[in-house]
Amino acid sequence: LGYGDEMDAKVEIDRQTRLPMSIELGKSANADILCLQEVEGGSQELGLKNSLEEASGRIPGYDSYLWTSLNPNRKGDIVGLCIAWRSCKHNMMSAECFRRGMVIQFEEIESGATFCIGNVHLPAKASAIEGRLKALSTAIKKTESCEPIKKVSPLDGFVLIAGDFNCDQNSVSAELLKTGSTPYGTIRDRNYKAKISKNTAFRMRHKYIFTDIYDENIRELAAPITVSLTGRGPGCMDQMFFALHDRYQTNSKSMTSTDIKMGKRKSRRIKAKLRIEAANQEHVLPIVVDSVLATVQPDQKDRLETIIGGLPNIEKGFPSDHIPIGALFAPDETFQIANYSTINEVSDKDNYYWNNGVSASTRKRRESYMKSLLIRRRHNAILQAVAEWLIARGAKDIIRDQPLYRWKWLEDVKKVKGKLRAPDLCCVIEDSLIIVEITVGGKPEQMRREKIKKYKDLQGILSNVSIVKETNLSVLETFVILIDGNGELPDATFGDLNKLAKLSSSSVKGSPEIDAKLFRNRLKHVFTEANADNS
Repeated sequence: LGYGDEMDAKVEIDRQTRLPMSIELGKSANADILCLQEVEGGSQELGLKNSLEEASGRIPGYDSYLWTSLNPNRKGDIVGLCIAWRSCKHNMMSAECFRRGMVIQFEEIESGATFCIGNVHLPAKASAIEGRLKALSTAIKKTESCEPIKKVSPLDGFVLIAGDFNCDQNSVSAELLKTGSTPYGTIRDRNYKAKISKNTAFRMRHKYIFTDIYDENIRELAAPITVSLTGRGPGCMDQMFFALHDRYQTNSKSMTSTDIKMGKRKSRRIKAKLRIEAANQEHVLPIVVDSVLATVQPDQKDRLETIIGGLPNIEKGFPSDHIPIGALFAPDETFQIANYSTINEVSDKDNYYWNNGVSASTRKRRESYMKSLLIRRRHNAILQAVAEWLIARGAKDIIRDQPLYRWKWLEDVKKVKGKLRAPDLCCVIEDSLIIVEITVGGKPEQMRREKIKKYKDLQGILSNVSIVKETNLSVLETFVILIDGNGELPDATFGDLNKLAKLSSSSVKGSPEIDAKLFRNRLKHVFTEANADNS
């Protein structure tokens, strides 16, 4: 056989064996709706139809489906995407097919609820970061137009996007789903980077807050691997995210076009206030992930070794190089809401209906924001106390939280690495120029080493500056005032307080050691007060 004939023969063998077996593997989960990628249709659609309709033992087949090629505008393509369902449970209300994706709005026959399913196959080339973002953004925009027709159950407005993302759950494509936006400029994904213009990033923004079905700790336990290519190793490229239609996502306030036109400083203050208000709200979803389809099982070591060894492996029951993923969704029984039939009578029904439904990942992000806000409040309180203590002991020429390029000591220095570095405090005590860094929380020893390393070069640079030489100032090593999460000061920090107290001993009566001990207790009190203010 010639090369072309050999390839045709191989494709025909896969068509007769691997493709039907792969579809059977997908059908074995008995899902109500099945999303398939890289399946043949068009001139080969009869084989797909027969594979879907055929029952698998006690599991009935799928009598309804929609297939589209990866590029609907290019005639003759036979490889594409497919969504299959059973007509006894769901009706197709509308559908739209586009490059590398398809979106269908379904109606659940039993309840009359309407929801939306998106099936995508994003570009496989690792460097095609922008291509994946644009294809995914198109799918999201298509689902936005599928507004719930009725409002009769928690399923109304449910949106799901699934498929072969060709990137993992931490990629920029996944972040677009989880955060509603993507950064512009040079963005990185794995070992590649791409330039995204501001206008392109703006057009990709959406109002959804998607949640990964394998969220939190479930991913490592149930689906750390979804694909394993022979010669390339295992990976996690198949994803499934769900959300609620943006009309019911949240009733929290947002910036208006009028707000955006105001000054930058005022706009930032308003945005910060809105973030705090949103973070303090309680958010729930009426739909929860009841169970997920695990791709690996730790107790089945032989199966795991087969997957890691590379797929497909027909002999071991893996006709595809991908492993099926899936989820069973159910109403959240703890979700409190009035009788659904009376919702249409409520005047503010859009805000009333979903009671601020926001995903767990969003709650995490907001909790992280509030945590960082508390750390910053503690930091500023400690910095203020340190500055007042030093001023009372004769400190002068104080510079607080200013980048190096603004320091008067460095005006004549043309080349300083890291000019944007901004030490917390710099001042002159007696005949010494000192730099003080404040750190609250974290690992004490590690943070201390990092801070000292960060400003190690300043001692040498400042010592050679003419203004420092003329005033006969000695430049000391960076002092690090560190307080852990419990308000305790490590021994190294107490040692720095002793050194500072000794530097200013001529300005204060009494023992420097006692002065340092008293100030240590003062810092603990300030830390406690900052926590109390936050609560």
